[in-house]
Amino acid sequence: MDASIAAVVGAGVGAIGGLGGGLLSVFGQSRQLRQQHDAERQQWQQETRQAAYKELLVAAKQLSNNLWVAADQLNDPATNAADWQASFIEVHTSWTLFSAAAAGVNIVGPRAVADATDQFRHSMYEWWMILMNWTQTAVHQSNGRLSVFDARFKTAAEAKRPYDRAFQVAARNALGTE
Repeated sequence: MDASIAAVVGAGVGAIGGLGGGLLSVFGQSRQLRQQHDAERQQWQQETRQAAYKELLVAAKQLSNNLWVAADQLNDPATNAADWQASFIEVHTSWTLFSAAAAGVNIVGPRAVADATDQFRHSMYEWWMILMNWTQTAVHQSNGRLSVFDARFKTAAEAKRPYDRAFQVAARNALGTE
């Protein structure tokens, strides 16, 4: 083989080696970029879920607080229908925020947390409805101290606790903090 053919073959082998090395480098970088994208997406999902779960818990605590304030006013002989209705407006606003936060959690999931959220929301709804009926009856009767509603209200407050806890456990499991 003469020198010119050896040079061409050598250049060809060098080109193929360089091309192969370049392709391996591109494939390696592509794989690394995919892994980085997946890690960033998981981080984003984790942060989004954490924010939604926190928003729901804050809204639940606010709703709970406003429900108790409204019930205390209904039981207070120094209050009247205007006071009761003003408190109920606060409760209704809190319910709206809680319900929206629950919808947000249902969107970000996962399914186990969404299911726990639905049960929690339903238990809070039952509690809220008791207060709404109590307020309406109190306004019509000009008397908020209605022991039947007070007892139902307290029973509903207790009944929602396991659902609150179940949501928190499901959220911790989803976030991997359990």
